[in-house]
Parts: sequence; structure tokens; C-alpha cells
Amino acid sequence: MQRKIGEENPSDKRRRIGSERMVGQGRGRAPLGAINNKSEANDGGTGAAEGSEPSIVDFTKEEVDALLNERMKKEARIDTKKKMEQMGDLIKRLKNCIRWFKRVEEGYVKEKEKLQTDLDSAEKKCVDIGAPSSSL
Repeated sequence: MQRKIGEENPSDKRRRIGSERMVGQGRGRAPLGAINNKSEANDGGTGAAEGSEPSIVDFTKEEVDALLNERMKKEARIDTKKKMEQMGDLIKRLKNCIRWFKRVEEGYVKEKEKLQTDLDSAEKKCVDIGAPSSSL
């Protein structure tokens, strides 16, 4: 039995096809860490780059309590994608709340330092004023 010119052994053909697919580098995939960090960097929803300040949001006591007491709604049907979106939204709001509390705390610390320096200077003035009168 003679082979025709275009005819090959089927096993050789599979090897050749498989090797052709593996020749190129293929499409690379970003590591999961890079994907996760990108979503955290844009958690403000403004498309801001990492390290930039998101827009200032004020929280009332009631809003903070509602945010902390928020629970996931129990549904009969499990929808993983929907749950992930809800949890992502909750995490974003919690991060914004924490950033707000940090800014408020920094303001209080600066105000406390300013008041402490004012108090120290007032005490020093009182001591300076009191010292000459006691020597008379």
C-alpha cells in the first residue's frame, strides 16, 4: 500500500497540530494580586489612582450605625455574582467611612495640639506676669 503525497499518519498529524498550538506564547493573564489591587485602588468609584484622595464624604451617627449593622439579605436562591457585588459595595462604603473617621481624627489631633500650645503659652504668660509682682 502506497501513501499519497498529502497523506500522513494520523498520530503524526495530531502531534503536529498540538505542537503548532504550543509554539506561540499565547495570551498572558495578569496575576490575581494585580487584579485585586486594581479594584481596591478604584474603590472610591471615581476612577482615582491609588494614593489620591477620594471626594470628601460626611457621615452622621445614624449612617455609621446603619452601615455597621447592615446584614446580607438571605435569599433562597444562591447567586454568587450578586453576593460578591453586594459585598464589594459594602466594603467600599466601609472603607470610605474609615477614611472619613481618620480625617476627622486628624483634625481633632491638630486642634488638640493647637489648644495645648495656646494653653502652654497662656500659662507661661501668667507665670511671667506673676513673677515680677511677687518680687515687689
